[in-house]
Amino acid sequence: MYCDVCGPKGVACSRCLECEENLCQICCSVHENSKATRNHKISDLGSLDPQLKGKIRQRIFCDQHPEDEIRLVCKNCRALICVLCKTIMHDNHASETVSDAAAEVKKNIQIKMNRCSDKVRRITDSEREADALDKKINDAEMKENQSSRGPACTAD
Repeated sequence: MYCDVCGPKGVACSRCLECEENLCQICCSVHENSKATRNHKISDLGSLDPQLKGKIRQRIFCDQHPEDEIRLVCKNCRALICVLCKTIMHDNHASETVSDAAAEVKKNIQIKMNRCSDKVRRITDSEREADALDKKINDAEMKENQSSRGPACTAD
């Protein structure tokens, strides 16, 4: 995870819980010593509550324009792009925000998961039916074998 202040140049190791920013070691030191932010609560990323950690949005920066954050998805190219890339290289392409694209992908995944769950349920039901038929066949074969041998002889 990159530092929200200096971008891909720094790997985040801490998080300011008030600013909701991930900070590298250098930016964390500056944050702690700055008059405006010295009283903020800073937590080590490794010690954050797992629920809070899951809600942290990782900022992704453009390869072409490292100072610009990726905010769009080009629908034509299916590429993650920054606003500058949209203007320069994808001007005539349809685009949407990353969050809208992610919501659509999430919806499609949920639909596919539901289909898979239905198929698993049908397979499980078919397995139960096959097991029941197999048991009936085995029971019928046992009865047939017993009746073909006739009554057991007893010696007096």
